[in-house]
Amino acid sequence: MKALDYLKISPFSRDRHLKQLEFEGFTPSQAEYGARAVGY
Repeated sequence: MKALDYLKISPFSRDRHLKQLEFEGFTPSQAEYGARAVGY
């Protein structure tokens, strides 16, 4: 899961985490889902 991979690399803030996922091509709702799935 991409969201979890980012947390392993760097302790992003929730906002930064969402922006990074969107930058990678996820929609805002997909990014939100991924962030929630890893505890954000």
